[in-house]
Amino acid sequence: MLSQAMAPQTLQIQFWSIDRFVFYARNPRKNDAAVDRMCASLREFGFKIPVLARSDGTVVDGHLRLKAARKLGSWPGGDTTGISVILCDEWTEAQVKAFRLMVSERYVNHRCGSQL
Repeated sequence: MLSQAMAPQTLQIQFWSIDRFVFYARNPRKNDAAVDRMCASLREFGFKIPVLARSDGTVVDGHLRLKAARKLGSWPGGDTTGISVILCDEWTEAQVKAFRLMVSERYVNHRCGSQL
């Protein structure tokens, strides 16, 4: 059952300049080695997965995509002046922390083969 704080809402995607985002300083993922692979993905597919952030710009999820976007500057269909973002302001700080932990665990523990 969803609490009122988590009741379904209409999904709204906004578009922000990359300069508006504030990287979460305690982001546990050290993924600089993956930036070039993400750049290749952005070149091929575009920026299709929005960044999750608070309205103050603090990134909840999407640090690697932002690093790649900053490095590229532009890609087919977009550039750093129009990064898609979904706000997570309705989440409590505890929910943001839990989400970040879940995403980090998924990243660390998931090993995907080539049989997709």
